[in-house]
Formats: sequence, C-alpha cells, structure tokens
Amino acid sequence: MKVELATSIKYGNYKYCRANAENITHMVHKYWHSLTSKIDCPVDLTVHIRPIKGGTIGRACYTKHRIEIDPRRTNMREIFETLAHEMCHFEQRKQGRLAWNKEHGQRVWNGAMYRRTSTHRQYLNLPWEIEAREYGARFVREIYDAA
Repeated sequence: MKVELATSIKYGNYKYCRANAENITHMVHKYWHSLTSKIDCPVDLTVHIRPIKGGTIGRACYTKHRIEIDPRRTNMREIFETLAHEMCHFEQRKQGRLAWNKEHGQRVWNGAMYRRTSTHRQYLNLPWEIEAREYGARFVREIYDAA
C-alpha cells in the first residue's frame, strides 16, 4: 500500500489542505491492515490524496489500481467510510461481479448490464453501490468507531 499526495497539495493552490491530507495519510496507515484483512483488493493499491471535481469524496481508478480521496473534506469518519466503500468496488471487480462492457459502454453486475444513470437517486440504487455503501458503513461501525 502506498499513499501519495498530489503535487497541488504539496506545492500548489491546495497547500491549505496539507494538514488534512496528512491526517488522512495517518488514518490510512493506522487502519490499512484492518481494511485489507476484511476485503480482497489489489496488493499494489495506492491511495492518492487530491482535490476531486464535483461533490464526491472519493473514487476508484481501476486501471491505475488507485483510490482517490479529496482532502477538502474534514470529516474523518466520512473519509474512512468512503475509503472502505471504494475498496469494496475493487473486490467486486476482482471477483468478477462488477465489470465494464466496452462494446456497449455499460457496467455489468453479476452478468446483467446497467446503463449509465442520469440522476443521483438512480446511482444510489445501483446494486453494487448499495453493497459498497453497506460495507463502508459496517466497517466504520466495527473498526473505526470501536477504536
């Protein structure tokens, strides 16, 4: 596991996020073993801390084996839940339950194709998102809150 800080946080316009980025780095190192002992994700996974456009806290970049976390959020519990959520997506892909069909430009979940959603409500109701949210919430309750 590797944690990287974006150049914009180290030297650029987002230097004000540095303290929170360091808190996130510490949290990732502290809980990494607990996270990876409960979920099957790539061993070469990188957590990249960087500003992300839009309102999202984090996202998974499958081709780069990387999870991106936005340090402008300061709620560590929420960030931790997002990290677990994104790791769940890596496990879903590794198990072959979640995939991308290039030919049709659609996600495939357990063999069924799903079109891209147009609303946040539709996104929230996607089965792989429901599972990942449940996993993130459960992990926060069992590990983060218990610490």
